[in-house]
Amino acid sequence: ITLFADEAYEYKYCVCEVNEHGQRVPVEWQVGHNHGFAFDSNLIVNQNMKAKAQIRDKFLADPAHTPIILFGPNGEKFETGSTALLHNFSNHIAESGFENLRTSLERLNAILAKSQRKNLEA
Repeated sequence: ITLFADEAYEYKYCVCEVNEHGQRVPVEWQVGHNHGFAFDSNLIVNQNMKAKAQIRDKFLADPAHTPIILFGPNGEKFETGSTALLHNFSNHIAESGFENLRTSLERLNAILAKSQRKNLEA
């Protein structure tokens, strides 16, 4: 499936059967916590990774044995886990948020300074 970078996703597996009307109906949901996945765009931009990942998880959740494979520009494979990806993703989003906040505060400060100069001139 296609997912977007810089978005966090949660998912859970469900076993379905087809009923007499040809519709899929849930039979069993995966127990435990939801799985998590996020692909930080910095991996593509700064580390030249391909915008492709392969998640190797199972119906019975086992985070310690659920590798995520990332692909380098020449097809190299790098194994990581969802915890590491989500940690790096969180740091990137936080840094972006702080940068946006800093920029907004600088603009606000400039507007206030300009307003104060106009008030002093009047």
